[in-house]
Amino acid sequence: MKTINGMRHEQYVAQQIAHDAAFGAVYDEARFEARLALALADLRERRGMSQRDLAEVTGIKQPMIARLERGGQTPTVTTLLKLTHALRATVELGPDGDISVHPMDAETPRDQIATGRM
Repeated sequence: MKTINGMRHEQYVAQQIAHDAAFGAVYDEARFEARLALALADLRERRGMSQRDLAEVTGIKQPMIARLERGGQTPTVTTLLKLTHALRATVELGPDGDISVHPMDAETPRDQIATGRM
């Protein structure tokens, strides 16, 4: 296991939060964005879609989808609705900042999503 200054990641984060409350807020926000980004990218891949396919279906430019999947940008509500509609998914937000993305049905082949035949 890799360490930072001889500490595990969790220990390092706890130490930084203890010294700087703002660090904790930024860290929690980044974790939320990363979980959302990974969940959306994972579902897109399970649906057999490329970023380009998803861009065509949603009208969102492919570079924006790449930024969203990297966690480099947080989607607006409108963008998130377009993505979840195209991926046939729901997003669940918990009061503790937990987030999960759930497929609404069995895996749907890309050609059915692209043409709206589901």
